[in-house]
Amino acid sequence: MKRFAPVLLSLFAAAACAAPPVRVDSLVASVNGEPVTLSEVQGSLRPFLAEARRAMPAEAVRDPRTVYRVAFTNALAELENRRLVVQKYREGDLRMPDYAVDREAAANVERLYGGDMHALQLELGREGRTYAEWKDDLEENLIVRMMRQTFVNGSVHVSPAEVVRAWETRRSDYVPAARVHVAIAVFPAGDAEATAAFLGRVAKGEKFEALVAEPSDEDRILGAGDYGWIDPAAELAPAFASTILALRDGRISPPMVVGDHQYVLCRVASEKVAEPTLAEAWDRIEEDLWTKASDALYRDWVAGLRAGAAIREFLPEDL
Repeated sequence: MKRFAPVLLSLFAAAACAAPPVRVDSLVASVNGEPVTLSEVQGSLRPFLAEARRAMPAEAVRDPRTVYRVAFTNALAELENRRLVVQKYREGDLRMPDYAVDREAAANVERLYGGDMHALQLELGREGRTYAEWKDDLEENLIVRMMRQTFVNGSVHVSPAEVVRAWETRRSDYVPAARVHVAIAVFPAGDAEATAAFLGRVAKGEKFEALVAEPSDEDRILGAGDYGWIDPAAELAPAFASTILALRDGRISPPMVVGDHQYVLCRVASEKVAEPTLAEAWDRIEEDLWTKASDALYRDWVAGLRAGAAIREFLPEDL
């Protein structure tokens, strides 16, 4: 099964390309006198770009500058919050064992790089970071997790009555997402002839998913793939996911032009999902309620830290 990054990441790429070029590092915020730099915000942007695209209306997502602005603001706020939590840790008596950071570093090298330190050093070099800075980030992560566990998670409780109430009022939320068999073909945006020839073969009876699984050079397909059974909302960019979900099984979308590429999507088939019983869904509901309660308490706790903090922001003029 082939998968090609342009399909999943095309909208992210558009937003990323619209971001301002990397400049000499500068101060973007001060948290109780401790700096937050532009490079720190830029280095943490990726998940916030994805979150911004998911949360914003479709018309707003079409403007990469708007996506970038929202993501930058959220990433900066998260870094400010981390500064406050670490400062709270340093003011108190709670301390991690001396070996905790080294153990976390070793675990991350094993999990992310197969134990290959050289691979880590190469990636850090591409990012313009040092090993010491990488370890500092790990230490901050550990501190935030420990502080959250100490000041927040211990206060979170989910009663059986809450689980039953969630099941009765939001049962559909706990039915697993139905997977869809998806196949996608990608052509140059201006190559209408290749797109028409491909669609003509499908109209004559050739299977879309078979054609895109192993395209020939003559097909002029830039990137294509039989994506198999996936949850479109979780694995495809929003525009592609909404298109797939609007199709009926066996139907093909009109060509979609995004940037320099033209995409043709096929909803091959859909999976039927049986509704679980309360007993089968219990653990998932309980975990969901616990996570939401923990997140709410954490936001309230951090809001209290922000209320008593001296935070100044110096946002880039081109944001």
